Amino acid sequence: METFEIIPHVGIGPLRLGMKPAEARTAMAPHGGVQASHGTLDYFPSDNALQVEYTDGRASFIGAAGSRDVRFDFRGVNPFDTPAQALFRHIASFEEGAHRFNRSEYLFPGQIVTLWEADRQYDHAGGQRRPVYAQIGIGSAVYLAAAQK
Repeated sequence: METFEIIPHVGIGPLRLGMKPAEARTAMAPHGGVQASHGTLDYFPSDNALQVEYTDGRASFIGAAGSRDVRFDFRGVNPFDTPAQALFRHIASFEEGAHRFNRSEYLFPGQIVTLWEADRQYDHAGGQRRPVYAQIGIGSAVYLAAAQK
């Protein structure tokens, strides 16, 4: 199983913030390619574990979800095999200021890292015994500006 690193302000695996759709599709071709496109969104690879949102023709957000095809790593931690509160604390440790756990959704503005919907149903590695976030994402400055409106 491949491991895609999640790097704030940069990208996830071969996908990079700022890529044009054609560049993202080319980068993901060796990994199963684009599986679906809907307007300004692309989904990769076979199980739609990666979502890319484009603003003005450039990748402004990349979201990762638990996958049977790809393992994800955020600064040494697999976000989909880490209980939600522990993942939240881990990400917060790289961020200035105080942050309060939110199981619905959260945006860490310094890193432009998002977390979405913690629930047991997303705990595929642990047998659905613990709440795990469904998605971790990274965004560009354009994404952050839109999210903070």
